[in-house]
Amino acid sequence: LINKQINTRNNATYCVNQMLLDMNMFFGKYISDYIEENKKQKNCKKLTISKISEELTKQLGKGYSRQNLSKMLIFYTLYHLYNQNINF
Repeated sequence: LINKQINTRNNATYCVNQMLLDMNMFFGKYISDYIEENKKQKNCKKLTISKISEELTKQLGKGYSRQNLSKMLIFYTLYHLYNQNINF
């Protein structure tokens, strides 16, 4: 009974972490793609992150600050670069 509870809790934690990782990757990619498409605009990165942060916070609540979205972008960028280097 105790082992079942521990296994269930561990599985739930793994699933939630995987979903959060996927979400962070999605937002990071979205921001990266948007910046790439609009890179000729002055202050594009800062304005993009601010705009997305404001909209997501309005619709979804806390957790989408400029700092958090910047971290998602950094995470996506580093993960993407790491995977490119491994595949060579």
